[in-house]
Amino acid sequence: MDITLKNEQFEKFLIDYFEKEKVMGSIILSYQGKPIFKKHLGYQDIENNVPISDKTRFRFYSLTKPLVATGIMLLYERGIVDIYAPLYKTLDIAKNLDKRITVLDLLHHTSGLPEIASALTLSYNDTVNFDKEIKSLEGQPLDFDPSTKYFYRNTNYILLSLIIEKYSDEKLDKFLTENVLKPLGMDTVVFEYNDTEIPNKSQGYEYDEKGNLIKGEWVNMHRIFGAGFAVGRISDFYKFYEAVREKKLLKEETWKLVFTRAKAGRFGIGCMVLNYNDTICYQHTGGHIGFRNIHRYFPNEDFDMLMLCNVANNNVREEVLRKAYEIYLEKEDNMKNIEMDKGFATK
Repeated sequence: MDITLKNEQFEKFLIDYFEKEKVMGSIILSYQGKPIFKKHLGYQDIENNVPISDKTRFRFYSLTKPLVATGIMLLYERGIVDIYAPLYKTLDIAKNLDKRITVLDLLHHTSGLPEIASALTLSYNDTVNFDKEIKSLEGQPLDFDPSTKYFYRNTNYILLSLIIEKYSDEKLDKFLTENVLKPLGMDTVVFEYNDTEIPNKSQGYEYDEKGNLIKGEWVNMHRIFGAGFAVGRISDFYKFYEAVREKKLLKEETWKLVFTRAKAGRFGIGCMVLNYNDTICYQHTGGHIGFRNIHRYFPNEDFDMLMLCNVANNNVREEVLRKAYEIYLEKEDNMKNIEMDKGFATK
């Protein structure tokens, strides 16, 4: 692989494309476990003319889910949580939900549970009451019979987060910090509640009706919880990629389970497991008001792509990674856009 030539080709595309689409963010491409391309474009704060840099922290949104899934699998390895157990026996507040749903269904997005309330429906001063929200699911019809189909729902990972808190006897952010982040060296990741002050946190931007960039509206981050409330640098999530590649933190047989796709759908545990053109791809995205993120790893080619954007544009993350695939792997990318995470919950 002629890295220098490919980097020149990709950088020219990236600069032109980001300018055309009015997008800002950071990207890291890696080959054989080493970064081969890194670029920051645009501003973490347009109004104050602060450029994106190595210090910029982005909202991960649903890139938080792989961290939560890792936390669950750690508890599974320790014999504390049985991922094959029925949900109603695992979590008290779920005791009246469908008896067929298992913890593994939550991890695979095959529970059939509908989405709970939007993060935009609570004001700054509202208290988040997950007991009440989970109880609201009682008696609601499932989208499908558990384990027969998949549908991406944040409800699943909010329930998994509550399972972590129950069985670790710790707050989710503390458990993940001590058991996932610190061991992997993800030292600048924090978890955003409404009153959390976060230095170097990027502002998220949206398009107005005229195509101009404006600040994204306020989001109740506590409401998002383990479905998406982590905030960190791109270098932090790169360390999670290293954990995936080098099978850190979990046992090898557990990682094998993580990357085994459910019989129904496209999900393994905490990621999609895709037949991408003629190869295997592990993927997760993250997006909501002001941000669009994506992580995509091709284990057979040992090629990794990570992009965090602080402008909400669904198409950009797909098109940029499609171009990187074609330039670096020298293969035509015939995959259609893979719908996954359009945002935590739209109005």
